[in-house]
Amino acid sequence: MNAVHALMLLWAAQAPAPGLPPPATTPSPAPAQPEAPAAEAPPRPLVVVLPVDADKRAQAADTLQFDGMLQSELSSAARGADVSMLADAVAQNGVTDVAVLKCVDVSCAGRVGEAVKARYVVVTQVASVGRERVVTVRMMDTSNGRVVAMLTEKAGTEDESLPPVAARAALRLAAAARIDQIPEVKPPPAPAPAPAPAPIIVPAPAPAPEPPPEKIIIVPARPPEPPPVVEAPPPEPTPAPRAPPKEEKPKRSFLASLLSRIGLGILGVVVGVVALLPIPALLATAVGLYAQAFYLRSQLYERPHLTSEIDGTRERGLGLEVGAHALGVVSVLLAVVAVVAVAAGIGAAVFMPY
Repeated sequence: MNAVHALMLLWAAQAPAPGLPPPATTPSPAPAQPEAPAAEAPPRPLVVVLPVDADKRAQAADTLQFDGMLQSELSSAARGADVSMLADAVAQNGVTDVAVLKCVDVSCAGRVGEAVKARYVVVTQVASVGRERVVTVRMMDTSNGRVVAMLTEKAGTEDESLPPVAARAALRLAAAARIDQIPEVKPPPAPAPAPAPAPIIVPAPAPAPEPPPEKIIIVPARPPEPPPVVEAPPPEPTPAPRAPPKEEKPKRSFLASLLSRIGLGILGVVVGVVALLPIPALLATAVGLYAQAFYLRSQLYERPHLTSEIDGTRERGLGLEVGAHALGVVSVLLAVVAVVAVAAGIGAAVFMPY
């Protein structure tokens, strides 16, 4: 009895009192979602500025410092790339190749990009033309060997004339290579949410089958009898119209036919000779124009550094070539007219009916 009494007391202590809510249960924590990986910025391309290649007349102090001006302006304009001088890039990569250390033109720019791992190489040439300096800046893409952008400007001999050229060249090169803006960092895609549990579909009870419909028999109606066909008599044939009698043309005399043949032949020969007369003069003029155009083209190849005269000389040479082509076409047309006129005159004189 004592054991039974103790069990009853223990059960009464654990049971909730009547009228009170049941004890609250602690919900289990939800599973943690995996964190999205942080977005990584794309690698910034490297732009290497080579020393200035200047002729002996243009080797002034400010000319030899133009690469430093250009590197400073490019560092501000090209916000999406790293800009470095050749000496700094060579020192960072430990390059000892003499051809790379002395490179100043486009012919060795690809070798420089491969040695210092640069995407773009900037080459500057300064030539002295009279009392002015002609500055030519090129940016080469070492991945494909192509020139991305090129700028040619004239500057005076004073020290204040080169910094504006460096600023404009930096803006042009940065915009052409598309490194004037900081590339956007796109966040990685968010992880897909956990799939929701599939709902439990309870099939609805099948409906009771409906009774089959009653069959309705339709008796087709008899078609009406067609009316009797009465054949109409065939129409009488109409007589074909008679063709009018042909009028006979009066025949010309033999003498009139012979004179007309001789006249047409002489007329064709005269027209052909008149068309052939200006052809030698036109061909001589065309040959002279071709010779002048060839001379101007040879001048372009002998003096490629005179960039200020290239456009005018090229346009003049193209004009001479177009004029020579036009004279040649006119000569061919005149020859064709002469041949056609002579052939027409001879054909009319031989094959014209009497």
